[in-house]
Amino acid sequence: MGKRIKYGFILFLVSVIAFSAGFTLKSNMASGSTNWGMLQYVYNLVENYYVAPSTLDPTKLVEGAIRGMVQAVGDPYTRYVDPESFAQMKDQLEGSFSGIGIEMGVKDKSIVVIAPIEGTPAYKAGIKANDRIVSVDGKPIDGMDINQVVKLIRGPVGTQVKIGIERKGELKEFNITRETIEINSVTFRPITYQIGYLRISTFNDKTYDEFKSYLPEIEKMKALILDLRNDPGGTVKTCLDIAGYFVGDNPVVITVNRNGNQTKVYSPYKDSKLDIPVVVLVNEGSASAAEILSGAMKDYGYTLIGEKTFGKGLIQSVIPLYDNSALVITTEKYLTPLGHDINKIGIEPNIIVPDPKDWQDMGKNPEKDPQLNEAIKILREKDGIY
Repeated sequence: MGKRIKYGFILFLVSVIAFSAGFTLKSNMASGSTNWGMLQYVYNLVENYYVAPSTLDPTKLVEGAIRGMVQAVGDPYTRYVDPESFAQMKDQLEGSFSGIGIEMGVKDKSIVVIAPIEGTPAYKAGIKANDRIVSVDGKPIDGMDINQVVKLIRGPVGTQVKIGIERKGELKEFNITRETIEINSVTFRPITYQIGYLRISTFNDKTYDEFKSYLPEIEKMKALILDLRNDPGGTVKTCLDIAGYFVGDNPVVITVNRNGNQTKVYSPYKDSKLDIPVVVLVNEGSASAAEILSGAMKDYGYTLIGEKTFGKGLIQSVIPLYDNSALVITTEKYLTPLGHDINKIGIEPNIIVPDPKDWQDMGKNPEKDPQLNEAIKILREKDGIY
């Protein structure tokens, strides 16, 4: 009888997780169809026949069932996030976490670096956008999802992790010491007397406030260079907040839901448009929210300089569950305001300029940064601004 009670409790947990995520089970599943019954049957088999019953952890069995369910969807961005990983995810969105400082994504079924975060241990070690991660501490990551790889990479501050990557067919290993990563996502400085340089390295919960703090200085400039290189994205809300200063009352993005319905999305700050010329810098590390902003700006006639962007045109919703875990589900895709689908394609700049070789000088010295130098040149030749 005890086993039946425990078994029923496990199924109850599965149901609670499903319903707390805002979903309802289809009627054939709720009535005990073959598929739903199979899950019950397998649980019974494991509980009654596994050779070491004392080692069975009901919570882990449920977690494994959920993880397998979302993996079977076939979308690498739809995933189950355990409580520890979810806490780390929230820390990162708040701008502080422990790790090496990389944002990861999926390309061609491989886990790749979208971008190293500027100034972090990974950035200083030489990790680059589009590096394919193949191992962590000598352990191959084949078959793992992003969260599992993140858990291997994260660890106590001051400890080392060995990252194995493949770059253009060549295998490399990096021994990197973990640090507390404090992300200052926005920097600004005058790069000439009339041209300002604005760098956004990620879109987290603090980015808009950081951006606003620089507005008085930005508004004194005759022109602006907006650097979104190696910006892996972040929260769409923050992107929309900032986008109003560049696209005004025009749509920032078009979202497409599961039924194919399209919605034009505007910035809440659409009356705050900066009335100055702006040139945008992008590269293969510009992804997600950074592509929303740069895609909109290209559609509205701004000049993009650099290399083709990453190509992530999907939007995820994070749905917290009752036990402090979460489901991350791809709920929408997006199009640029003119209807371009950039997913797995990326955004082609108006002017292609290869990345600078020395990333430590990115945005700091035009002589060592050909993309930045080209942006200054364009503003001088096109707009007569020095």
